[in-house]
Amino acid sequence: MKIKNYKAVWLLFAVYLIGLLALHKQIFLYSDDYGYASLSYGHYMGTNSLRYGLSDILKYLKWHYMNWGGRILYFFFEICSLKIGLGFIQYFQALIIWCIGLISFLLVKEEGQSDFHKAALIVFMFGTLGLEVFNRGVLWFSASVSYVWPLLPLFLLVYIRGHFKTPNKATAALGIAAAFLAAFSFEQIAVLTIIYLLSSFVIERIQGQWNKHDWGILAAAILGGALELLAPGNFIRSTHSAYDPFNQLSILGKIRRNFPFLLEKNLGKDNKFFVIALILVGFFIIWYCQDKRKKSRVLLGIDRIAYLFSTSIMVLMWRMDIPIFMGIFCRTVWAALFSYHVIVTLWKLRRFDLTALFLGGLCSEGMMLVSPSIEIRCVVPFDFVLMVIAASAIGGELQKGIDIGKTAVICITGILGIVNMSDLVCGYHDNMMINTIKILINGQEYHTVIDKGFVSTAVPKEVLETGYVEINLLDEASGVLSDSFVWIDEDSIK
Repeated sequence: MKIKNYKAVWLLFAVYLIGLLALHKQIFLYSDDYGYASLSYGHYMGTNSLRYGLSDILKYLKWHYMNWGGRILYFFFEICSLKIGLGFIQYFQALIIWCIGLISFLLVKEEGQSDFHKAALIVFMFGTLGLEVFNRGVLWFSASVSYVWPLLPLFLLVYIRGHFKTPNKATAALGIAAAFLAAFSFEQIAVLTIIYLLSSFVIERIQGQWNKHDWGILAAAILGGALELLAPGNFIRSTHSAYDPFNQLSILGKIRRNFPFLLEKNLGKDNKFFVIALILVGFFIIWYCQDKRKKSRVLLGIDRIAYLFSTSIMVLMWRMDIPIFMGIFCRTVWAALFSYHVIVTLWKLRRFDLTALFLGGLCSEGMMLVSPSIEIRCVVPFDFVLMVIAASAIGGELQKGIDIGKTAVICITGILGIVNMSDLVCGYHDNMMINTIKILINGQEYHTVIDKGFVSTAVPKEVLETGYVEINLLDEASGVLSDSFVWIDEDSIK
């Protein structure tokens, strides 16, 4: 599939941008968004809605860093964006995701080729992300600022290091800034960034490609990661009474408890279309990319049978009950085979930078084995990395000329992405219709902020004697109060 017309690639990304803008126009504030926008998440500062200044923001983030967690840099960006207005953050996030996709393509694009098939696979794989991954990670501002936005400087860092072997002062400074911005974000991406750099440095030393500018980049990443990971608030939050049963477990006990959950989040039915895309990429690599001359037919057969069997059981688990041990075993075998063949393929392609990025992604997921809480959004950073890896593996030099296999993988992924996005857009459109209905409270107009099924919260409103709105978040199933934020003059964030 050789399409040498660059216009096709730019047309694809133009459609992608229009789609992202249209989708984000249907995204409103949910749950924690109100808390951060009003500086009342976890700690009420006495501020009124959006009526606060830079000193108030810094004072709130200082409290957050000391008492809640180190993710303050990107919460600063979120707060400032929300203060500008809902429309701004809607379009700003759409542009960030688009830029991540564009840089992902530039990371795998070959010189002198349009590589349309790689661009298409990246765009289509984004569309296959699970609805829960979108709802609780990508399209929820308070989550996406941590799980998605830092991927932009991370991928920019990978691009700079791959394309500027002898950087000038400007690119060197940009690389250092990107490393710091990527690492000073949140725990998983901090680990991803540092492991990527360390792995890349080791590989480059082996290859004799060490660059003195890398010391500054590594120092910036370690500094940013340390500021995030060692924040006092992280340690205070980890001692919350809700985590006591988990904290009492040994390291081995924590791993034993979390391993099945982590497999479920990454390979379960909540993200099934994306997993199917990975399965197809794995089939393509194993069937077409192995050097059959250096591998005996017996080993080759065992390899393929193991991949087919583990894939079959993994897919069946989405529809029926499978014995727990067999499910864990087959998912583990599949993940091991997929990872092995991806690393071997990238190494043969001499994409050592992407090999290091993949290892960083694996570690960003592996660290969740000792986390007291595993949410579906924990897969977001690694899934974006896998989009880059898949595009490189399926379109590299080892696979040239295999048009049928490439076309099948891309077309099936495209169909899955379109079906999935149609469901997502319809749901958010219904949600938008609810959010744009106005209600009258004491003669004043307020937008309703009911989130129809996407974050599972109902938001009743009550005007207190002081004139502000207290937003109480109730769990729809149990009716139990889960959180409360203070909000004034909600119309100011239209």
